[in-house]
Amino acid sequence: RELNLDEIINIKENANVEIEVQVHGMTCMFQSKRMLLGNYYTFQDRQMKIKRENDERELLLYDEERDNKYPVFEDFNGTHIMSPNDICLIEELEPLFEAGIDSFKIDGILQSEEYINVVTAQYREAIDLYNEDPEAYEDEKFMLVDPIEDIQPEHRPFDEGFLYKQTVY
Repeated sequence: RELNLDEIINIKENANVEIEVQVHGMTCMFQSKRMLLGNYYTFQDRQMKIKRENDERELLLYDEERDNKYPVFEDFNGTHIMSPNDICLIEELEPLFEAGIDSFKIDGILQSEEYINVVTAQYREAIDLYNEDPEAYEDEKFMLVDPIEDIQPEHRPFDEGFLYKQTVY
């Protein structure tokens, strides 16, 4: 989830195990085994507000400085703070195919069954299209995202995650 393309390819070339890459969905940015909503924004030393949307389950941390909304949920595993954007690599799969990545992960956390079905169908089509004719995938990949964009929540823009970024620690 936090590796760029060069790092993914390097791991694939040097690993003797199957490699999975997340190609769609939210990314967990922070997890604590404790229930810590009350302490999170104090720890960050920032003014963050907790904003509840229509659904009681939809809790967002709002960072006014960056104008980002971070979905937050707590369960028996603790507190999970998710990325403000969703990864969507349906138009960027070719280098992953060429590298021989074994499986693609679609993370459907906090999404509806309908959403997951549409996303899965579109990625299945992309994989089949590439396997049948890589040039056809190249020509049609931009249209494969349209049905996903049609049902994508407005407050969850797409990006490529870390695929083309250098991770700095």
